[in-house]
Amino acid sequence: LLADPGLRARLVFTLNRHTAKSTPPAGSAARGVLAGLAAGEQRSAGLRESGDGRPANGRPCERAVKRTVATERESLMRRIVCREFGPPDRLMLEEAPDPQPGPGQVLVGVRAAGVSFVDGLIVGGSYQIRPPLPFTPGLVTAGEVLGAGDGVSGLPAGTRVVGCSFDFGGYASHRVLPAQGVVPLPDAVTHEVAATAVESYATMLFALTRRTAVRPGEWVLVLGAGGGIGLAAVDVARSLGARVIAAASSEAKRAAAISAGADVAVDYQAEDLKARVRELAGGGA
Repeated sequence: LLADPGLRARLVFTLNRHTAKSTPPAGSAARGVLAGLAAGEQRSAGLRESGDGRPANGRPCERAVKRTVATERESLMRRIVCREFGPPDRLMLEEAPDPQPGPGQVLVGVRAAGVSFVDGLIVGGSYQIRPPLPFTPGLVTAGEVLGAGDGVSGLPAGTRVVGCSFDFGGYASHRVLPAQGVVPLPDAVTHEVAATAVESYATMLFALTRRTAVRPGEWVLVLGAGGGIGLAAVDVARSLGARVIAAASSEAKRAAAISAGADVAVDYQAEDLKARVRELAGGGA
């Protein structure tokens, strides 16, 4: 998605609309784990210790926080590894040599990674894509460029970027990404906001500008408007000039949709959704 110049431009425009005061969605839980990686700590977070690729004592870590020894080599990255499909508490924290960028690639020092419903499905082996084991999960990451391979220009070391790739590898302290798969971050956008927004926003940008073409003034009905995808749909549709009807099941979700830019929020459990949409939109949406 990010390789599409039009979508990249729209995504940068959308990210520019989010300031550093934005609150990351709940799916940003991975940033705590990755903060531990960057700090040289191993936090429990439901992960199992792994030195030789095997779980310590065969049980999840519970409360232990173990600092790495001072003699640890700086050339070793840290990553979360899935060695068997199943629940997240089977993931392991391991070390591996730092990756090196090849032609057309950049090496990113990861500051934050998004955690989504799709990530959980992939780790559980329930998604339409089943990566070969073992693998490091994580689709979206944000951080700084540490290096670049041959043929890469415009992304010098230190550039703040966000990137997404179905090659996975996001839950790590370092990640190699195709240069075409990263977008420079506006200064006002935090790593956390970028990492948790891109998957939902790129999906909705593709849906509303490629699968269909939303025009200014048109009505758009968003079902499940209180979730990550739903809120992104509301925001993107509004940025395209549409008028938005948000349908959600709770008062809190409807309030979130209104805050994201929806013109009207409908309680589909208490109202006749079809009749209400026809009334608001003058026929349909």
